[in-house]
Amino acid sequence: MVNKVSKGYKWLMLFLVGLGYTTCCMTIWMYYSYYDLMQKYFGATNTQMGYLGTITGLVMIVCWPVGGMVADKVSMRKSFLACMAFTVVFFMILAGLKNFNIYMVMLFASCIMMGVYYTLFGKIVKGVSTPETEGKNTGYFWAIYSLGGSVIGALGSYFVTKMGMAGWRPLMYLFIGLAVVCAVVCYFSLKEDRFNDWTQLDTNKEKPKFEMKNVSKVLLMPEIWVASLIYFTMLMITCAGIRAVSMMGSVYMVPLGIVTFIGVFRQYIGRVILSPVSGFMIDKWGSSMKVIRLLLVITLVGMAAFFIFPVGGDYFWVGILLVVCCTIGYGMQAPCWMTPISEIGVPVAYHGTAIGLYNGIGCISDAFIYVLCGNWVDKYGDVKGNQISIGFICGMLVLCFVLTLVESKMIEKRRDALGRPLPLKAS
Repeated sequence: MVNKVSKGYKWLMLFLVGLGYTTCCMTIWMYYSYYDLMQKYFGATNTQMGYLGTITGLVMIVCWPVGGMVADKVSMRKSFLACMAFTVVFFMILAGLKNFNIYMVMLFASCIMMGVYYTLFGKIVKGVSTPETEGKNTGYFWAIYSLGGSVIGALGSYFVTKMGMAGWRPLMYLFIGLAVVCAVVCYFSLKEDRFNDWTQLDTNKEKPKFEMKNVSKVLLMPEIWVASLIYFTMLMITCAGIRAVSMMGSVYMVPLGIVTFIGVFRQYIGRVILSPVSGFMIDKWGSSMKVIRLLLVITLVGMAAFFIFPVGGDYFWVGILLVVCCTIGYGMQAPCWMTPISEIGVPVAYHGTAIGLYNGIGCISDAFIYVLCGNWVDKYGDVKGNQISIGFICGMLVLCFVLTLVESKMIEKRRDALGRPLPLKAS
C-alpha cells in the first residue's frame, strides 16, 4: 500500500481524535477515573455506582453496532462535529447537576453518541496508517488521549484538593473547552480524501462500498465473535483497576486527594508510555494476541499479591503494586482493542460495522461486572468484598488467555484462506 498521508497531517488527526476522545468519553466513563469524587458528589453507594456500568453495558449492546453502521455511512467530519456538540451540551448540564438519577438517564443519550465516536476514531486512525504502522499509530492515539486526560485530571485533582466538592464545576468546564477546540480543528482540517486507501488490500470478492445486504457476512464471521469474547474478558482489567484505586482509600487508608490522583494515573498517565509501547509490540510481533497474553500475565501477578499479603494502612504498598499491575495491563490493552479487526481481514467498507459488533459483544461485561463487584463490596465489606471481586476477575482473565490461543489459530487459517500475509507484520 502507498502511504499518501504526510507526517504532519497524521499527527494532526491523531491529536484531533485523541483529545476528542479525552473529552467525549467522559460523558460515559467518568467513573473510571473519578469514582470516589463522583460517589461523594452524588452521595451514591457502591451498588449505585455499579449501575453506571450496567446502564452503559446494556445500552451499548445496541449502540455499538448501530453506531458502527452510522460511522460507515455518514461522513467522518459530520460525525465528529455532532459528537463534540453533544459533549458540550452534556457537560454544561452536568456542571449544574447534582442528582444521581438524572445523571443515569443522561447516560442513555451518551451511549448513542459514543457508539458513533468509538468507531469513528478507529476509522480515522486506520485512515492515516498503513498495515505496518496501524499498531503504533493506535498506540499514539491512546497516548494522546491519556496525555490530555492526565492534564485535565491533574487540574481536577488540584481543584478538589483546594476547593473540595466545589472543584467539580471547573472540572466540567475543562471538558467543555476541549470539546469546543476539537470541533473547530475538525471543521477546518478533517478531509477523508487525504486518508490512505485500504481497499487496495481487499480481495476481488469483497465489496469496497458499504451495502446493507452484505452486513450479515461480517456479522457471522466466527473470528470476530471469538475476538469479542477476548475483549469481553480483557475489559475486566478496567474494573479491577477501579476497585484497586477505590481500595487505596477504603482499605489502605490513603487520603481522597491522593486517591483521585492515583485514579487519574491509572486511567491516563500510564497509557502515555504503555500504549505506544504496546502498539510497537503489535507491529513488531505481527499479533495483538501475543501482546494480550503478556499483559494478562502482568495483571495476574498484581492480583496474586493482593491475596498473598495482608491489607491495612501499614501495607499500602501492596495496594500500589496492584494498581501498578492493573495500570500496566490497562495501558497495554488499549491498542489491542482495534487491531484484531485488521488482523482478521475484515473488508474496509465494513470496518466500522465489525467494530460495532465487536464492542457490542465485548462490552456486555460492563453490564454486570461493576454492579456485581459494587454489590459484593456493599454486602461483604471492603476487604472480603474486594477479595471476591478480584478473585472472580482473575478467573475471567485466565479464560481470556485461553481464548487468545484459539483466536491466533483462527486468524492464521483465515489469512491462509485469503492468500495474503498478516497485515500488521512489520517489515
